[in-house]
Amino acid sequence: MGSQVSNEACASTLKPALSLRVEPETARAFRVEAARRGMQRNELFEEMWKLYKDTQYGAA
Repeated sequence: MGSQVSNEACASTLKPALSLRVEPETARAFRVEAARRGMQRNELFEEMWKLYKDTQYGAA
């Protein structure tokens, strides 16, 4: 018997998707920058968002 995880448990570990429309050149530059840093695109976005919040509201 294999180990199975319930659908509820799987759903609780999934992060919601964020769909954005950007110019093709912006999307390409973003992919290139993430690859240059050895990061996933979502990791780069989260880092970007944290830096934005820190500059807007001050580092906590």
